[in-house]
Amino acid sequence: MVKVAIAGVGELVQEVIRILLEGGRHEVTALSRKESPGNHPSGLRWCKIDYDNKQQLTQTLRRFDVVLSFILVFSDEAYQAQLNLIDAVVQAGVKRFSPSEWWVSVLDHYPMCGYKVQTRQYLENLNKNGKVLEYCLFTPRIFMDYLSPPEKLSERNLSHSGLFIDFDKCRAVLPEEMDAVVSFTAIDDFTAIVSEALEYKDEWPVIGGISGNKLTISDLLQLGERI
Repeated sequence: MVKVAIAGVGELVQEVIRILLEGGRHEVTALSRKESPGNHPSGLRWCKIDYDNKQQLTQTLRRFDVVLSFILVFSDEAYQAQLNLIDAVVQAGVKRFSPSEWWVSVLDHYPMCGYKVQTRQYLENLNKNGKVLEYCLFTPRIFMDYLSPPEKLSERNLSHSGLFIDFDKCRAVLPEEMDAVVSFTAIDDFTAIVSEALEYKDEWPVIGGISGNKLTISDLLQLGERI
């Protein structure tokens, strides 16, 4: 049984926790700044932590094998919280870590992902002179579930994501290069891979490279027209 700590909140976290708890294969603990809501999934452990307190973080993480970060790093505060988490993971001797990299692999065209780029550099520097931390950027690309109509999204407790194409409202924001390839992954496939990765015996690759279906923008648009 792998002891895994999950830092952060959000819709994707709920899906990951649901899969990891199935079958009792893993011991899952949610790390949160807030107290337990009391209605979290059966089997989920809850730990209130302070991301600004590295000493407390380190002490808390000593018993875990893996830490998965889902911290939304879109602000200075969140970025620093993830850096503190990384430092605590190293100090606590946690075997494996995954930063908040649950989207695309190439970030150069997305200004809002600047903190993610800096986090990658921080992790690279950690291992610059020798392996300090085993980590993986899972980068599952775009979740195809968000192409679903609103009623299907609500069944999974997912919200409208604002993708560049909206089948339900028959509209899209299209790039000049219609032959550009976009990669989509189902959330269920992604969470299953994460679950298997926790028990993977060999060393994690730095680049996870999860990829499901690949379509060109043109193919995707034609699919929407047929629907």
